[in-house]
This record gives sequence, structure tokens and C-alpha cells, in this order.
Amino acid sequence: MGTSFIPFSAIIAVLIIAFLFASLPQINHKTRYRVLYAIAIIMLFAVIPISEYLTGDTKNSNSNYLLVLIFDVAVGYFCMYIAALLKFNVLKRKNQALENALTEKQQENVAILRGLSH
Repeated sequence: MGTSFIPFSAIIAVLIIAFLFASLPQINHKTRYRVLYAIAIIMLFAVIPISEYLTGDTKNSNSNYLLVLIFDVAVGYFCMYIAALLKFNVLKRKNQALENALTEKQQENVAILRGLSH
């Protein structure tokens, strides 16, 4: 587990940073999900240098190698999922606001038409 500890620790650190970043309310939603998408892409592309690093050491077992690479890909997809969830929640709130505005406008129009008919 000697050399696989370094990339494994780095992946855990990125996961913690991504999770904390996603939960910061003072940052704009658009910025949050864009950064999470960027982290996800970086994590998925990080498979290549991690693979090169881990295969450079012949003492590294195959199971440690696969564990680190699978964990890296899982963190990348997790970041993508959280980013998509944040984006969905933003779109859901915007949709609800539009529905509320449309309902209010329709009620105003109905009130105006009733006033004209009397």
C-alpha cells in the first residue's frame, strides 16, 4: 500500500474539497456546479497520471492499483452527479418561480375580465 497511499490520499482530499465546495451557500449556484464539473473532468483525466505513477512501482499489487483507479473514477462521477443535482435544483426553483408568476398573471387577467363584464 506504500505508493498507492499518495494518490489515494489525494483523491480523498479532492473528494472532501468538492463536497465542501458544493455545500457553500455563499457561492453562486452556477459557479458551484461549473467547478464541480471541472473537478469531475480533472478526476476522470487523472486516471492517466495515477496509472503511470502506480505502474512505475513494481511492488504495487494489482488490487491496490485497481482500487485506486476505481476510486478515482467513482469520485469523478460523484462530482458530476452532485453538479447535475445542483443544476437540477436551480432549474426546478426557476421553473417554480415561472409557474407562480404565470398563475398570478392569469388570476389578474381573470379579475380584469370579470370587472369588464359587470
